[in-house]
Amino acid sequence: MGLGDDPELPGDDAELETMLRQIAAQPPANPARDNGPWDFLLRRADDEVAGRILPLVRRLFDDADPIVRRRAIDLSMNISADAPATVARLLEAARRPALYGGDEFEGATLRQRLTHALANRASGSGREREIAQALERLAGDDPPDDAAATVLAKFAPDFAERSTRRFAARPEAERFCIDVAATFAVYQRDRLVRTLAGLRALPAGAKQQILDGLAGDLALPAETIRKLTAKVGAPAPTTAPTLDECRRALGA
Repeated sequence: MGLGDDPELPGDDAELETMLRQIAAQPPANPARDNGPWDFLLRRADDEVAGRILPLVRRLFDDADPIVRRRAIDLSMNISADAPATVARLLEAARRPALYGGDEFEGATLRQRLTHALANRASGSGREREIAQALERLAGDDPPDDAAATVLAKFAPDFAERSTRRFAARPEAERFCIDVAATFAVYQRDRLVRTLAGLRALPAGAKQQILDGLAGDLALPAETIRKLTAKVGAPAPTTAPTLDECRRALGA
């Protein structure tokens, strides 16, 4: 293999799986082109990626090696083919939270990467509520990951609201709280003011971010809101909060 060349793939699937395990913890062969050691697989022909590589990678979601699991989840996030099968395997992985704990690797935990993968696949999957339930399980007793905020706010609003109230004083939950409030302004308006009242522990800057975002969302026509809520199966709102009401509730 010359400088800049992609590794050759073995013809046998078992040998390919062994190769991927062996290079999982190594730097990428082409650091100028890739962020991870498996990224070169994305340059293979589309039919090979969809028909051979992706099914093999999905099998590694519950591999014994956490680095291999991380690589498999990360790669799957960059392959759009066969999305229903990928969603199904991600949901299976989320039912085994012990495999996706809090050990950090390359700036993120396995649980965060699985959360990101599920949240990214939710829209249009037809399994949005299942994914929201999986995101709840993955959060456990910790603040939910930022990436889960929109999905949880749309499809598990009770959990999202409880989480904002519970973790508003935690700096690591600030982005989650901001994103939930923004989503509630469109999809869960009847609970927006109550939720904002539970966010008074947020710092002033975060409160201002919420209010800045709400200004446009609250101005959306009622018919637009009805169409958007119907699209995700949420009830149409019976109230129309004003920005002043939201500001007072937030204590800003």
